[in-house]
Amino acid sequence: MSLCANVETLRRVGVRRAYDGWVEGDVLDPEAAAVLAYLDRLADARPELADPLAAHIDRYGVVTSTISLGRGSELFLQAGDGWDRVSWACPSGRVHEWTWHERATPDDLDALLAGRGVERTAWLGSRLAGSRLVVNDRTLATSEGKLRLAVLRRLGIRTRERDEPAL
Repeated sequence: MSLCANVETLRRVGVRRAYDGWVEGDVLDPEAAAVLAYLDRLADARPELADPLAAHIDRYGVVTSTISLGRGSELFLQAGDGWDRVSWACPSGRVHEWTWHERATPDDLDALLAGRGVERTAWLGSRLAGSRLVVNDRTLATSEGKLRLAVLRRLGIRTRERDEPAL
């Protein structure tokens, strides 16, 4: 085997795992296993993230991982305890949270990491009325003022929307 093949093999080891009371090899909840599989794929596909990329598995089989993406952006994943969630912190400092879904979330995260996501904010004058995390014109999460936005729209009050990069 050539040196290049060895380097390629070393790079494709997946995410580092830290077990805290959970026995490696025990079966994880399907959502927790899906998060680990996504992190493995991410570590292999994005070598620049692979070094700091790690997953923590606690004694209950809950998988968590926090990934710093630079410029104030951060991704937090948690699955295995029924509170399967994704938190995405935008450069604006606003955090958007939604439920992890094994089929859709990996593609949504890939789109966000590829720069195809925006944080869409709605403003009423100089006041923030609400914000949404949007990928391919589909809302992943709504933060701050969800009810206010609905009330404003029902009353026919127009807001000014602005898109900012989510990464």
